[in-house]
Amino acid sequence: MNPSPLRSAECPTNRKLATAEYRLDGITMRPAELDVHSALSAETTFRFCEDGAVVWADYEGGPVARGFLAGVRIGDDVRFRYLQVSREGRVDGGESRCEISSDARGMPCLTEHFSWATRQGAGRNVFVAVD
Repeated sequence: MNPSPLRSAECPTNRKLATAEYRLDGITMRPAELDVHSALSAETTFRFCEDGAVVWADYEGGPVARGFLAGVRIGDDVRFRYLQVSREGRVDGGESRCEISSDARGMPCLTEHFSWATRQGAGRNVFVAVD
């Protein structure tokens, strides 16, 4: 499966949503923007679930063999812990804070501010919903 090309302009992070305007349950996302400290690639695919305030996802693709997110949503903000295994067998994890907004198509978008617990670096990634 080839990921569709995404541009950072597709996710205007300045459009905050009304609280809980978008549920993440059943949404698939891919990166539109990746920080230099990110261990992901454009091929990494996230599959989200949401039940009340609890949000989780599994992800894989590109350099990531398997990854997991688990967190709590308050309005349009989600706090996650993440854990992932690289294709080379390295296990890493950290925490992130995500803001939910919408892209030019009106689909949910996540702006993630992450920091690693197991390696150096922190940064910002942007994820957009894919079909």
